[in-house]
Amino acid sequence: VDGCLDLLGPVEVSPETRQELVAQAKEWGQTGWASETSAKTADKRVGEMLQLIVATREYQFA
Repeated sequence: VDGCLDLLGPVEVSPETRQELVAQAKEWGQTGWASETSAKTADKRVGEMLQLIVATREYQFA
């Protein structure tokens, strides 16, 4: 979550928003780039996390 927030620039999200993002990441579970299959899944999850972040109120009004 923090890595994705850093990629999008100096966006500060509320503790509640960060908690929701972390909860979603935990729901998805561990990802990695050790194999082609896991790398594809990780790429998808990172993209989804970026989409969630840009949909937040904090990002929209930054």
